Amino acid sequence: MAARLTPATTIIVVEPNASRRSLASKYGATEVIDPAAGDVVPTIHELCGGTANASLDCTGIPAVIRQAIDSVGMLGTAVLIGAAPAGAEFSADHLTTLWGKRIIGTLGGESQSSRFVPALLALHDQGRFPFTELIEYFPLAEINEAMEASRRGDVVKPVLRLS
Repeated sequence: MAARLTPATTIIVVEPNASRRSLASKYGATEVIDPAAGDVVPTIHELCGGTANASLDCTGIPAVIRQAIDSVGMLGTAVLIGAAPAGAEFSADHLTTLWGKRIIGTLGGESQSSRFVPALLALHDQGRFPFTELIEYFPLAEINEAMEASRRGDVVKPVLRLS
């Protein structure tokens, strides 16, 4: 959803859950990949006509992080967003990293909340960032159902209500 607001012309989502792949297409992905269909990195390179300029890992899974790193090429950037368990490690190919590849971690998008949140809300008000369509509300008593719906991929952002 956010990527479509950038100059990016190819937006690829790798997602094992079919319903989430469908949502990705609806909200701006130009291509979606089911990782069960084969090796992700060559597929990304084929779709990009070469290596990607940037990748975002939202999983924190070391094998997926490696795919994100390997997807970008010279002067590309792999951004690590997903939270892995404490002590988790990943590897990267040293030679391709010497070509100017950047691997950076981010927490909270590295933004200034006092400016970023109002900007997102303005984009929402303009109909250009409909994030509220990804929210499903659950009463607090249904916390287990909310967690299970999220795990299954039925819900992107479960929100618990206290009342």
